[in-house]
Amino acid sequence: MSAAGADAAHRLRLQAEYHEVLFRHSPLPVIVIDPRVNRLVDCNDAAIAIYGFGSRAATLDINAAAVSPPRQPDGRASVDAVAPYVDAALAGSPQVYEWRHRRPDGSEFDAEVRLVRFGPPEAPLLLGSLIDITASKAATAALRRLNEELESRVAARTRDLAESNAGLSDAIDRLRRAQDELVRSERLASLGAMVAGIAHELNTPLGSALLVATTLGDGIEALRAQLAGGTLTRSALEAFLDQQAEAQSLIVRNAQRAAELIGHFKQVAVDQTSEQRRRYDLAEVVDEVIATLQPRLRKRPLQIDVDLAPGMAMDGYPGPLGQVLTNLVMNAALHGLRERAGRIAVSARPAGTDAVRLAVEDDGVGIAPEHLPRLFDPFFTTRLGEGGSGLGLHICYSLVHRTLGGRIDVDSAPGGGARFTLTLPRVAPVPSPPA
Repeated sequence: MSAAGADAAHRLRLQAEYHEVLFRHSPLPVIVIDPRVNRLVDCNDAAIAIYGFGSRAATLDINAAAVSPPRQPDGRASVDAVAPYVDAALAGSPQVYEWRHRRPDGSEFDAEVRLVRFGPPEAPLLLGSLIDITASKAATAALRRLNEELESRVAARTRDLAESNAGLSDAIDRLRRAQDELVRSERLASLGAMVAGIAHELNTPLGSALLVATTLGDGIEALRAQLAGGTLTRSALEAFLDQQAEAQSLIVRNAQRAAELIGHFKQVAVDQTSEQRRRYDLAEVVDEVIATLQPRLRKRPLQIDVDLAPGMAMDGYPGPLGQVLTNLVMNAALHGLRERAGRIAVSARPAGTDAVRLAVEDDGVGIAPEHLPRLFDPFFTTRLGEGGSGLGLHICYSLVHRTLGGRIDVDSAPGGGARFTLTLPRVAPVPSPPA
């Protein structure tokens, strides 16, 4: 054999080995189809394994339709569904598509198929390579189901949250209404106590005026009898006139005291029952509230000092302010000082040009440090079972923040008394309408 012939033989052996390695032993399943008879004419070991045939011989010369189910997942007949891909590949356009396959044992798998034409024009062949995508499709389907489930859960949770939010909004509305009702109840209770105190206080000047008027009436009858009997003397007349002048003075003083008490009560009662916005002088309102509280505090060993700067014009709600002041003063008397003698100081000063600072201070027992953070919480009380509802300071906090647009602070130490400070804008904000 010549050198040229030997070289050609060597190249043929190399090509055969190359074909054996590239085709036979490739991990990628590869088949060769004769489209003229629609049969498999060659395949590699990976194709035999994926199709589930026992041998290469059993795989070859079978109809291509034998490795497909009657219908594809989209419902199309397999023989009809594959025709466009075969025609396009034979026309010279490589095709890539997904295909459902069926093994002899009936099990199925999905593969990505790449179909390419090769060979002479008069006897073309199709080379098909497969990539098993069964696991990836199952994973994709599982992921899709998971996403759908998650979306369903999210939608359900969203509905639950919407329902919860609606319920929460209703609960908040109910709480606000309950709070408003508590404020009204507290206001009425305070007003009732004020009425009782004022009524008791009015009894003194009115009783005195009635007694003096009765005595004066008796004197008039005696004078009239003396006049009728002709026994009236100049000295008796002068004594009666002196008595009448003194009686008149007593009646006027007691009537003025009664009118003063009624005037204070009238304005405070109107403010606290109507809760109307108006312009007012802070010192006048504080004086009126303190005056209405005096009858309730008169029998206690208390000294009330009032120090108010003049000319603090306000635009807001004197009724809620009066209720806050009433609660703070009575809280100082009942809790801070209890049954002991002591002093309550009420003071007010400007805080810049747009605000005022109103303070109520006592020299009583003070407040324990652990109680300070909860002092304004609803129903918090250190005197459970002793008549305390735990709502007074909470109502103060609510009125100061919500209605008056201000801030309330407390400074206290055990045995060192307590000081409540209201910082209020001179012009109260307009309350926002309920949502």
